[in-house]
Amino acid sequence: NMDTAQKALEFIKRNNLGIATFIALDKMEPYSAKSRDKIDLPPNSHRLYDLIKQREGTKYSGAFYYALRDTLVAANTDLAKKIAYGKSKRWRVVTLGGVMIDISGTMAGGGNTVIKGLMSKVTCDIDPKEVDLMSEEINKDQRRLEEI
Repeated sequence: NMDTAQKALEFIKRNNLGIATFIALDKMEPYSAKSRDKIDLPPNSHRLYDLIKQREGTKYSGAFYYALRDTLVAANTDLAKKIAYGKSKRWRVVTLGGVMIDISGTMAGGGNTVIKGLMSKVTCDIDPKEVDLMSEEINKDQRRLEEI
């Protein structure tokens, strides 16, 4: 929830860990519902969201859909361009090689270096007792939310 995200951001700032983005799962239900909508896909494409294998009843489906929306996957750039600039509708398309064509018409990709998340570079010393206390606070907040 937003309180948990705020606490996490304060922790990150206090420990000078850089910038982070959080998605409040309690605000994602509209996206979870939208993710179940069926869409008419162009030939030779798949919706990226549908390719993600999620556990039954997962609470993260809304967050996945929020991030991916109706992004389509195409085998190559030529096919991606045909799909992205379709006759009746524009689509956001990513290729298996990592080229991204946005609805606005911008194209991104290239390079030969795999980009990984910056979290692998972030380290800090955290007292395990502090982690336990934070976990207890989160559990208390979740129980209070369930009572409401």
